[in-house]
Amino acid sequence: MFARILVPLDGSETAARALPVAREVAQSFHGRLVLLEVISQLLDWHHNLRAPTDAADSSDLEERVVHAARTRLGRVALGVRGVQVDIDVRLGRPVEAICQAAAEYGCTLICLAAHGPGHSRLAGTATDRHHPIHWTLGGISDRIVHASPVPVLLVRPEQRSQEEPGAVLTGARLG
Repeated sequence: MFARILVPLDGSETAARALPVAREVAQSFHGRLVLLEVISQLLDWHHNLRAPTDAADSSDLEERVVHAARTRLGRVALGVRGVQVDIDVRLGRPVEAICQAAAEYGCTLICLAAHGPGHSRLAGTATDRHHPIHWTLGGISDRIVHASPVPVLLVRPEQRSQEEPGAVLTGARLG
């Protein structure tokens, strides 16, 4: 049923909480994971700069940021045991890039952690505050639930007790 699961990550600990859930689902259905990082802030930087940018500098910056994201996802993928893992890094707007990746990879589920309303990954650790890639998964996750062509499994950022479920399946089309 869930042969390929897309897991959007942004480098934050909160987003990474979706990984164990996605891995468990993938193992249960003999599926595989696609780890995705969407880099959107570079687009905003290019549109907001007042001085014309040197195309070579922009290209070099994009290459370095994409390479760093691939390296990060590669390290994450090495830590995932028991399932096959693909990685992908895209430049673009998060919702559109996530839905597009799900369609291109033939994913049957998107599993992501929701930061929750008003929470940004920049509000976390000192490392997070200086991270060049930022997107909020409160509003993003809500928009993905509505735009996704496949079911979405939302993982809550904090589980208060073991009895309380930590994930909610939305938009499931199981039949």
